[in-house]
Amino acid sequence: MRMDSAERRDRRVLWIHGWGMSPQVWKPISGRLAKDTEWSHHEFSYAGCRDVSSLFEALEHRIAELRPEAVVAWSMGGLLLLDWLTRRYRDSDGGSDCKPGAHSELRKLVLIGATLQFTDADRSRGWPLRVLERMQARLRTQPEDVLRQFAASMFTEAEREEGSAPERLLQPDTDMSAEGLQAGLSYLAAATVREAWSDELLPRLAAGSLRVLWIHGEYDPVCPIGAMPEDADGLERVVMRAGHAPFLTQQAAFYERLRGFLNDNDKGG
Repeated sequence: MRMDSAERRDRRVLWIHGWGMSPQVWKPISGRLAKDTEWSHHEFSYAGCRDVSSLFEALEHRIAELRPEAVVAWSMGGLLLLDWLTRRYRDSDGGSDCKPGAHSELRKLVLIGATLQFTDADRSRGWPLRVLERMQARLRTQPEDVLRQFAASMFTEAEREEGSAPERLLQPDTDMSAEGLQAGLSYLAAATVREAWSDELLPRLAAGSLRVLWIHGEYDPVCPIGAMPEDADGLERVVMRAGHAPFLTQQAAFYERLRGFLNDNDKGG
């Protein structure tokens, strides 16, 4: 059944960026979607986060406030979203069609360059813990250098040479405080949802109460392609010839995938 304009306009998307970035990173995509679709688009902010617990509190508050039907999350934002969501599922009464709390209407997740665990001894699946520890140490004295180097590391050499890596991302620009940046790295160093993905998410994907579009760059140097979970019912996996930011370097192809997923009402919610 076709929804009327008022019903469609009430469909909300929350956009969650990654560590060291800014909500502005979404503007090229969300701005175009706002013109081409009836979804309304809303940003998340890490501005008030000072420790790991406040990362969860900020996400909990924003989702409770907004009640989005879909969330688009990149990098650490994707891991944080999955971590929060599986905790909500685990704390609920159970059942494959239960919601992550009475305040949420989540039906679609779009995960970009995300991971179920950021650190791993196997470099094909994640970063060594020592890299994050070095970043934390350097953040205390050289925060702008750390942010600039991290931003540059997101892109492949080919992306930088062909100019598809946005220059603005190679400069420090984040809504995270110094404390928030340290908290983000502490979170990435310890967080894992590998078990929770299997126990909490896969049953809901199979039941159709939740759908996930996972888009990953084939040459992602931050969250390697090996971090991408295996095929599963309700999970749509897309691999693009890109680094860590395919929504910027493969913008046209990314946009069509995202728009199709958000506007597809034949499956799930």
